[in-house]
Amino acid sequence: MRILLVGNGPLPDENTPKRYAAGLRTWQLFSALQNDKAAGQSANHQIHLVTIAEPNAYDDTDSPDPTAQPPEISQITPDCNRYNFHKKDRRLKSKLQKLINTQKPDVIIAANNHPSYLVSKLKFKVPFWADLNGWLPAEVQAQAYRMQSDAFIPHFHKMQDTILRRADKFSTVSTPQQHAITGQLASIARLNSKTFGYQFIHSIPNSPYPQTKTQSPNIETLGAIPQGGKAFNLFWLGGYNTWVDQETLFHGVDAAMKRHPNLYYISTGGGLTGLDSSTYETFKQLVNKSPHKDRYIFLGWVHSADIPHIYSKVHAGLNIDLPCDETTMGARNRLNEMLSFSLPVITTLGSEISYQIQEHHAGLTIPQRDSNALASAITTLIDSHQLAPTPTPTPIPPTQPLDFIKAHCLPEITTAPLLHWLQNPALAPDHNYKIRLKSPLNTLAKIAKYLKVKHFSK
Repeated sequence: MRILLVGNGPLPDENTPKRYAAGLRTWQLFSALQNDKAAGQSANHQIHLVTIAEPNAYDDTDSPDPTAQPPEISQITPDCNRYNFHKKDRRLKSKLQKLINTQKPDVIIAANNHPSYLVSKLKFKVPFWADLNGWLPAEVQAQAYRMQSDAFIPHFHKMQDTILRRADKFSTVSTPQQHAITGQLASIARLNSKTFGYQFIHSIPNSPYPQTKTQSPNIETLGAIPQGGKAFNLFWLGGYNTWVDQETLFHGVDAAMKRHPNLYYISTGGGLTGLDSSTYETFKQLVNKSPHKDRYIFLGWVHSADIPHIYSKVHAGLNIDLPCDETTMGARNRLNEMLSFSLPVITTLGSEISYQIQEHHAGLTIPQRDSNALASAITTLIDSHQLAPTPTPTPIPPTQPLDFIKAHCLPEITTAPLLHWLQNPALAPDHNYKIRLKSPLNTLAKIAKYLKVKHFSK
């Protein structure tokens, strides 16, 4: 069976300045397919991968140097090619269509919303699985809140509507998002007589990429992190997205710094170009007014190869979310990754994984919008740490974070619904079956006209 997977780049094994959640999600699905094939479960599968690169993915500029990117066509294994395209390539759609026409896949899988949208607009007649990595309406709402503009909401709603009308199967990053997509399918009449009993949607939680210290670290980057003595380093990983609660994050950390003179805040990442820079800028402004500002260390965007080395220098990870629909529906890659490094974490409750962390005692959880609770949780971890004068029993068993990942988040576990479907992929029961929905306003107008005619005919 010929499988075409269309996703995003860069992949997490590429040593790039920025790591995108979309690239990680593409790796998650692709690695599951490759591992399943290697294990002999699907030995006859021929897998080809398409990665669509963000404009600044490989050299952190808007007009990337083509030499900094992978070649347009490369070979991963003897029977697996990788096709690397650029998101702003005007011929992207035609290139994808040509690839489908020449490769003639038996099934198409799209990882992430934008690739799913592109595939939905192409011509093909084979089963199509659309992976909706994040619920677009909630993500766009959070962006609109930050920008104080709703101008781009119709565009993204159109994107998701196009996907929902075309795909045969869907995957989400959480159970709440699965329920939201069910409601959207109902609103366009895909819950009908043909699809009764058919499971359109499966939840595929995120999986962490298994990083190791394969390259020498950037000495300048690691040198900026306080070492030795009684230093306790908090860690923020990645971008400050639209759903980050920067005020609670700052006030909680700063209050803890007042109590603990050896506490430091280590941050990678920063603002997100073209999406949200205000959250990061606001956080930096708060930091600059703090009497402890010298203990906030901002490393910026670092290369992927440096990340494992940074983990060996920090003591606890943070994830602080706003109370919003994106938090409820979404996933948190930073939590998955921190737990995979056995790093103790503190997270606000709200996302599905935060409640799982609470249930399995894999980290400390706190209420949203509660900086005092954050400061107290930080103190709890410091007091239980070996650097403390009189360590108290740790609230997080040392092996618990990694045990949670191994039990719930490995790719072969999370992608089980997709792998099962690929044993016998099929079009949705309502393929080529459309129900024309009448506008409620038009219907009411016709009823009013009918009643008026009936009234005057008496």
